Amino acid sequence: MWHPALISALVKLDFPLPLLKWIYSWSKGRIMSMQVGAAISRTINIIVGVPQSPFLAAMLFQLHIHFLPSFFLNIVCHLFADDLAIVINGGLDKQAEAAMKILERYAGA
Repeated sequence: MWHPALISALVKLDFPLPLLKWIYSWSKGRIMSMQVGAAISRTINIIVGVPQSPFLAAMLFQLHIHFLPSFFLNIVCHLFADDLAIVINGGLDKQAEAAMKILERYAGA
């Protein structure tokens, strides 16, 4: 999950300030690099992801996506731990079929 969006969602949910500060300080300034033998990659900033904890990761994910259903009409969300399934009613299948035909035409050209 993207850290700025997570922090924004937590603020909108009136998350307790001490916990908000703790999560923000954890996510700020995280970096990574890889080493294979003597070779070391460049260092990159990490602005996505959460700790690999069965409870904390799932809870933060649920809070992160809390407002997602409000962006769409006629959807049903199914949430289990850190998995989300969104069911969209309507003519999406017809739109997807038309888009696939266009892609197939371009791929065959």
